[in-house]
Amino acid sequence: MKIAEMRAVVQTSERKTAPVTQRLAALLIGFFFSCGAAQAAAVATVPDAATITANVEKAAGQALATETQVTSFTANGLQGSEVYRVSGDDWRETTRHGPFEYATGEVNGQSWLQNENGETVLDGPAGGRPATDQAAPDPTTVNVQRISSPHDAFVLSALNVRGNGTKGYVDPLTWHIVRRDFVAATETTTCLYDDFRSTAGSVQAWHWTCRDGQPVDDEEYRIVSDDPGPVDPKTLAIPPSRRNLVQFPAGKTSVMLPVKLADDNKFIVRVNVGGRGLDFILDSGASGIALDESVVRQLGLTRYAPESNAENAGRYTSETAIVPQMRLGELTMHDVVVQTAPNLDEEVPGQYKTVGLLGFDFIGSMLLKLDYENQTVTGYSADSSFVPPVDAATSVLDVRLGDGTPKTNVTIAGALGDQFTVDTGGAEGVMLFDNFTRRHADLLVHPIPTDLGFSGVGGDFDVQTYTLPDVLLGNIHFRDIDAFAVTTKTAYADDDDDGTIGPAFLSLFDVYLDYGNSKIDLIPSAHTRRLMSEK
Repeated sequence: MKIAEMRAVVQTSERKTAPVTQRLAALLIGFFFSCGAAQAAAVATVPDAATITANVEKAAGQALATETQVTSFTANGLQGSEVYRVSGDDWRETTRHGPFEYATGEVNGQSWLQNENGETVLDGPAGGRPATDQAAPDPTTVNVQRISSPHDAFVLSALNVRGNGTKGYVDPLTWHIVRRDFVAATETTTCLYDDFRSTAGSVQAWHWTCRDGQPVDDEEYRIVSDDPGPVDPKTLAIPPSRRNLVQFPAGKTSVMLPVKLADDNKFIVRVNVGGRGLDFILDSGASGIALDESVVRQLGLTRYAPESNAENAGRYTSETAIVPQMRLGELTMHDVVVQTAPNLDEEVPGQYKTVGLLGFDFIGSMLLKLDYENQTVTGYSADSSFVPPVDAATSVLDVRLGDGTPKTNVTIAGALGDQFTVDTGGAEGVMLFDNFTRRHADLLVHPIPTDLGFSGVGGDFDVQTYTLPDVLLGNIHFRDIDAFAVTTKTAYADDDDDGTIGPAFLSLFDVYLDYGNSKIDLIPSAHTRRLMSEK
């Protein structure tokens, strides 16, 4: 069985950023926030969506132009706190969750994130992307109904064709949103809001809970203080990395990693952990560094914050641990925050047995060159003056790193998907997820019989093979490419992911992973150039 698309846990889940969702009013169900007179509840007929929206917005009042808000919470069994600051369009949220700290924000249109290992990375270009660079949004249907149980409320839903999306429950007396349901293919997360208070005319809930049916994921939030006063611009500035996670040897700015290239074109990296030599997959599709849960137990590491994860091939429980030291040849990492996952032990007897993934936290700390033809990986430190070579055949992919994986645009037979992951640890060449296939079913009309089986973190999943007439990646066209469409409805079912570009494609190039500049350079290898010249 081939291992497909193993991913570490996304470190900042949508539920964990619920305070931002609440404050920004329109992040997920933007048309809900506002208010109206309490007497409107007496209306016998159900108002339309526009009327409800206007009343909810009136009830919420004017959003504060400047604000410092402190929230305490309990999530995944750990106490935590969030400090949210906003001034105009600039904002920053810093989260401390047990022994871990991470942050995210936006300044002058530039989004950024700082992960639990202290690395700061910019998320795409300042000001966002032009509309021409974005796929059409997933169509949704908006409905309104009145219910009496378990709440007396107007329910305003915005759902796609699969029934995924959001539902807002509006109290007909106060016009406050007292509940939100976030409906996904694998679960529904319900958040209940109460203790509404006004700060300088801006009204919001000061207490809420979120549940998704998995007890380890239970969360409770309470606002501790809300100050509408001026915010020091220095507190909103993009912070430098708290440390250099990957330490290069003194006097060196480039090193060769101890790697071997597997038959499926994945790079296997030898890592020393606790005196043990372990094999990891170099995986740009992983949002962090992951280690098999059995190895974490064997090393006797303390495990924190269990979380039920259903974002991959199947549901599993992940935890967070801190590894005192990891050595990769000449490179060293200390006090490394890792996520646990089951069944990362892909094995080829006599060659390797992988027990982990080296993803975003490792890759983002340097510039990496993946030379598939010569089967080498070279790391260049942030202090290096090295820049990738450029020639007429170079294709530069702009990538967004907001979820810890490099998302880029891919056009398939004229249909744009703007959420494809460049995935060095993935399966085959092109993998298509439901978010793309349900919107472009017309492209998938001639299935090819296949008996291939795939598995990923959380279990096995089914695929259907199709031939794509044209795939445009950067400025490179690929013709008549076989692609694998995931057909298991609960596997890789995130409504924000279109699919992956895997090592079967990437192995045609020298690949430069340059997260510091939000780009990936693809330079055809000598072998690929020879093939191109023969056509």
